Amino acid sequence: MELRHLRYFVTVAKELNGSRASARLRISQPAVSRQLRDLEEELGVPLFHRGNSRLKLTPAGEAFLAHARDLLRRSNEAVKEMTAFRPQARRTLTVGYRAPWRVTTLTPALRAFGQSSPEDEVVLREMAPGG
Repeated sequence: MELRHLRYFVTVAKELNGSRASARLRISQPAVSRQLRDLEEELGVPLFHRGNSRLKLTPAGEAFLAHARDLLRRSNEAVKEMTAFRPQARRTLTVGYRAPWRVTTLTPALRAFGQSSPEDEVVLREMAPGG
């Protein structure tokens, strides 16, 4: 079973209409229908009663819908949690200063910045007086 099967199933269950669900998913209706049939074959139970114009969830479909939503929610949470492990882009802060400011004001400020953002680089540029 793949996550796309679950996404398609949840969308069709919400819409109870294959055309609207395929439009929301931005894929063809036959592709959605095929994925749902594959899911039903894998589970061994029908998930929908198929009528002329509308779909209706079977009791198995209603039970599986709760599981599918939970699995999708948990997979989204896992993806969000992985952002903490991605390498962060290194940023460069360029600071222009005049000589007397460096010791009295700039040094403590840069120390605090370095402690709060150790992954960032600071480049100092001494400015000419009056420039």
